Amino acid sequence: MSSRIAKQFGYGILFLAILALVALGIYFLFKPVASCFDNKQNQNEEGVDCGGPCKKVCLPQGLQPIELVQEVKIFYPASGHISLLAKIQNLNAVVAAKYFDYRFNVYDNENNLLRTVSGQSFIYSSEIKYLAEFLEDGSLKNVSRAEFLIENPDWARSEEFQKPSVSVLNQRVEVYKGELRVSGKIINNDTVHLPKAIIMAVFSDQFGATHGVSKTEIENLLVGESRSFAIAHPGIPSVEFPKAEILVFSRRP
Repeated sequence: MSSRIAKQFGYGILFLAILALVALGIYFLFKPVASCFDNKQNQNEEGVDCGGPCKKVCLPQGLQPIELVQEVKIFYPASGHISLLAKIQNLNAVVAAKYFDYRFNVYDNENNLLRTVSGQSFIYSSEIKYLAEFLEDGSLKNVSRAEFLIENPDWARSEEFQKPSVSVLNQRVEVYKGELRVSGKIINNDTVHLPKAIIMAVFSDQFGATHGVSKTEIENLLVGESRSFAIAHPGIPSVEFPKAEILVFSRRP
């Protein structure tokens, strides 16, 4: 009798083992593959679906949005021309935005939307930068204000998206036949060529008040290369001794 019970017990254990093996096989056969979109922290990720093998950056706690430092400035450099200037800041020291979308919305004095100008830019960690757009439209005569909006920032670690080394030499500001002219030389001190460098001149008076903006672009600036540039802007009658702040915005390929 005890021998029969022992056999039955053994068969039962064997049956359970077979069931366990079948269940384990089914589990591994249909087990979801770990990915960067499974809402789980796995496969050596630094956070949930971020860091490690995932392209998405783990954003730090207390991440601050890119903010507008001051109200958008509107200038009228010549008849039928309008310049829009936004000064923005990235307060985050450990992350930069490789890309973000932006919009200037222009309104009349009755708060009607007159025009929207869109673009895309970038900003490094702890950077303050300017963005400017230029409109040539004589119909925009009742502009009262402009707002600036930032959307869809693509964040990256600051060490993975660093500002290239570029310098400006021989900067000169002069007034010639009623026109402001800024000239100088830009040098690529970085270790890679720069596909494009935007050189911007922000004009102010002797008291620091901003009165205008203009810019130019240089393409394919090779490693160690220096290139001359010139920026023109209509004269500003209200400014007797104009000053120009020269800024360079560029990114590695």
